[in-house]
Amino acid sequence: MTFLAILAAAVEILGTVAFALSGSLTGIDKGLDFFGVTVLGAITAVGGGITRDIILGRTPPAAFLDPKFVLISVIISIICILAFNQFAHLLTPWIMSKLMLSMNVADALGLALFTVSGMNIAIDMGYGDNPFLMITVGVITGVGGGFLRDIFIHKTPMIFTKNIYATAAIAGGLAYYFSFKFIPQSFAMLAGATVIVIIRFLAMYHDLNLPKFNDEDYFFE
Repeated sequence: MTFLAILAAAVEILGTVAFALSGSLTGIDKGLDFFGVTVLGAITAVGGGITRDIILGRTPPAAFLDPKFVLISVIISIICILAFNQFAHLLTPWIMSKLMLSMNVADALGLALFTVSGMNIAIDMGYGDNPFLMITVGVITGVGGGFLRDIFIHKTPMIFTKNIYATAAIAGGLAYYFSFKFIPQSFAMLAGATVIVIIRFLAMYHDLNLPKFNDEDYFFE
């Protein structure tokens, strides 16, 4: 197995763990039952990849042919549930704020790792000269799971409301596309993922958002 293949596999596993953690913590925060937390963790982890595969015509999607990523997400969800049940009585507002920070960090890492992973698959399928398809597939892989997570809990998806989310994935996708033409693909992956993480962390730390309409701005009565 080549170094690039090993790196790509590691990226998928780390992204799965990060998004499963994000989905599970969200489910716990919303008061879902054990099954709900597990499902939310799994759909956050593999939802973007399933959507990507459907767009690329890879059917059945990889998540159904090789369920290891679903299994990883289920294990992460169970660990979160057991840890919460064991230590719930110790949760102070300060600790809860740190858990929310951990959820946001995990989500940022998942976004970065899955965006470059989705672009890798597009390249492997022969679309390396189609930047629009590459970046679109990468962004969908990155944001798809979080989009479904928010829909499942009746929340406006984060990509439409706050913290420069999908925009960060697009910027990282552009960095990956333009850099992999000139440097080894593994370094291009790192460059794209790093751009996404930096933008997401800056957006979270400084509470940066794209301009948006206020609730009072109605065009139609």
